[in-house]
Amino acid sequence: DITGNRAYRWSDAGGFQDLGSLGSNNSSGLGISADGNVIVGSSYDGAGRLRAMRWTSEGGMQSLGQLDDDEVSASAYATSGDGALAVGIGHVLVGDIADPGLPSGFRWDETTGLVSVEEWLRQSGVTISDGSTYTARATNCDGSVVVGSTFPVRAGPFLRSDLYIARGNGTG
Repeated sequence: DITGNRAYRWSDAGGFQDLGSLGSNNSSGLGISADGNVIVGSSYDGAGRLRAMRWTSEGGMQSLGQLDDDEVSASAYATSGDGALAVGIGHVLVGDIADPGLPSGFRWDETTGLVSVEEWLRQSGVTISDGSTYTARATNCDGSVVVGSTFPVRAGPFLRSDLYIARGNGTG
């Protein structure tokens, strides 16, 4: 008996395909590569933590890892055209505040693994302070650009968050 929400892929050849999960009955597909062979999103693991995931037609679903040991949840929102790179949001524990945690944009590829957008930019020679990126919601076709929002600031009675476009060295 399978209950919960599951990520699926549909193709002419195979119809609907359940993408599985990371140890629970819940997964979500949020981004897809140009050819449809890579899907990114999130899945709850066996311990009940929401983890960023990447599914490939060859390897199935795999966790993208954690920003650090204090990460409480993460979701991948977009992938490069070839599926080699993913971007998303990780929520990191701050003090004793367990939920939702402090968001941070991340970038993942097989070479560097999961790193904050700030760390990726530092590796490209950019000077940037931690906590500058609040989200990472999109990337370009080759993964060399990340788009997201900055940490919200109070502007009168409202919270304002600016958008950023970051370009680092290398490609996905």
